[in-house]
Parts: sequence; structure tokens; C-alpha cells
Amino acid sequence: ILYRNYAHLGNVQDISFYTLLIRNGVLICKLKDSPLIVMTTHLVTDFEFDWSPENKLYEIVADQVKQAAETVNEFGRKGTDIIITGDFNMAKNSKLYTQFLETTKATDALGHHTSPTYYKNHLPYPFKSKRSARIDFIFYTTTEQQITVTESKHFFDQKLPISYTQKSYLSDHIGIQATFGL
Repeated sequence: ILYRNYAHLGNVQDISFYTLLIRNGVLICKLKDSPLIVMTTHLVTDFEFDWSPENKLYEIVADQVKQAAETVNEFGRKGTDIIITGDFNMAKNSKLYTQFLETTKATDALGHHTSPTYYKNHLPYPFKSKRSARIDFIFYTTTEQQITVTESKHFFDQKLPISYTQKSYLSDHIGIQATFGL
């Protein structure tokens, strides 16, 4: 198990300051007796959800996407299949998404899904984004093993009982799941 911090974190001038505290990065886990590495990440939160270079947080998100892609490629060069999951804070239709796929040669396990995975109105808290979007992903790369996705779906997309009298969403994100065949 290995953890790599992102080199470019937030700054004290804007909302990204919290990444200096939580130290966003990539968690890397090699499965025992398997040519598979599983990674997970959480990139800096962009509450604007504006994936254009004019956005003040774009440079941080872009640098973290690039570093995540470099990490995938570094371990993939060793002939290992990679699954990387997480809250990438980039939209499926963004330039950053396309660059990540092109750089890593990865496949989006939920590529056929278009609905948002983040919903701005699911939980009441002050740091809401301006819109809902699909920003959570499960990507995979494959070599000789030819891993395949046998199922992919969303879950926790409805309100659930949290007490005898109250229902709520469990998160501002809905869950995503992929089942892989090796």
C-alpha cells in the first residue's frame, strides 16, 4: 500500500485551502497474488463546476488530473492492470476527462451512464456547487489479463431511512459500482 500526495494543492486565498489540510492524493494498493492494482483518489473540490481554464481552480484540478494519470501510467508500464476510482471533480464532457482517458488509455467503466453522480441539493450544507454533474468515475486499464466490466450501476440514489421518522440521501454523491471479470 502506498499513498502519494498531489504536488499542487490549494492555497489560502480561496476555498481550495482545505486541501492543504486533508492532503489530497492517490492511494495505491497492489492485490496479493494478482496482477491488479487498485487506486482511489479525491481531487480538489471545484464548487464552481466550471471546467474551463478561466476558472480560478482549473489549474489545480488540471495538475491533479495530470498527476493521477502519471501514477496510472507509471504502474501500468509494469504490465499491471489498473483500476482507479474516485471523485475526480471533472465532468464527463470536459477536456480534463478526455485528456485523462487519452493519456492513460483507460476506459470509463460507467461510460454509458450520463446522469450526475454529484447532486447539489442532496444535503444541506453551505459549500454547495452551482450545479449537479457526473464527477465520480471508475476507470480501468488492462494488459494481457483483459479485464472486463460485467456490470456497472448507481446505488444510494434514493432517500433512505436515517431514523424512525426521517429519510435522507446518504451523501451529496450517489454511489457507483462496477463488477469486473478477470
